Amino acid sequence: MLDTSIFATTETTVRVTKRGYQIWIEGDKLANAGFNIGARYDIEMTENQIVITSNPNGKKKVSKGLKAGIHRPIIDLHNKKIGQHFAPNSRVIASFEQSIITIRSI
Repeated sequence: MLDTSIFATTETTVRVTKRGYQIWIEGDKLANAGFNIGARYDIEMTENQIVITSNPNGKKKVSKGLKAGIHRPIIDLHNKKIGQHFAPNSRVIASFEQSIITIRSI
């Protein structure tokens, strides 16, 4: 049985780009939740939240970024569907559990 207690949270902004809407998450919180560089995951969008679940056969993959010479994991959610669930430029909170990230409006 997985431990599903929240151990970290972070706030970010839903950005509007030419390609749609973007939610960007990066760094140690991802790795600590099991979302290391190259790990695969799935996304489920519902009316009031986005749930990202670790899945070895997932459709999406954690990207690799470089900051100050250090590699870090990045999840870049970037599509028009995000705008169906969150307002442009709104603040959201990402809650990190082992193998699960939940994004909700603040």
